[in-house]
Amino acid sequence: MPVIEMGDRPKREQPTGPRPLIPEGKYLARIIWTERKEFKNGNGACLSLKLALVGGDEKIWEDLNVYHTNPEYQKRAKDRLEMIARLGGLEVGPQFDTDSLKGRPYEIEVIQKTETWNGETKTKNKIARWYRAPEQHAHHHAQTSGQSAPNTMSGW
Repeated sequence: MPVIEMGDRPKREQPTGPRPLIPEGKYLARIIWTERKEFKNGNGACLSLKLALVGGDEKIWEDLNVYHTNPEYQKRAKDRLEMIARLGGLEVGPQFDTDSLKGRPYEIEVIQKTETWNGETKTKNKIARWYRAPEQHAHHHAQTSGQSAPNTMSGW
């Protein structure tokens, strides 16, 4: 990885507190980052997908338990990953490079879900459903990436 000399940089304030919630609804989004994250409890890891909502600064994450120690969690997560890939116009074989998801357009349905973990209750955004992006966005991706437009598939 190249090292870039940045010189003296002003300190920036880090945001404090929880991120503002995204209102529930359907949004056009693109996957901008994929990363493997180890679980602190030792139960394996997840594939974290970071999405940016088109036309705004909001971000939302989807964590898939594809590396979990529980085989049932793995199966459900891999099924969901395959569905996401196919909605983005990708085929999934025995091995799948998650970097191929980056930049792909999707329509997602965002909900707010309240959960309690370790006695702490939080309301977070979740992706309830994924949909194939509307044609104009799918074709724009195909033209800029050299990929074919996604197949038509219903959300899940």
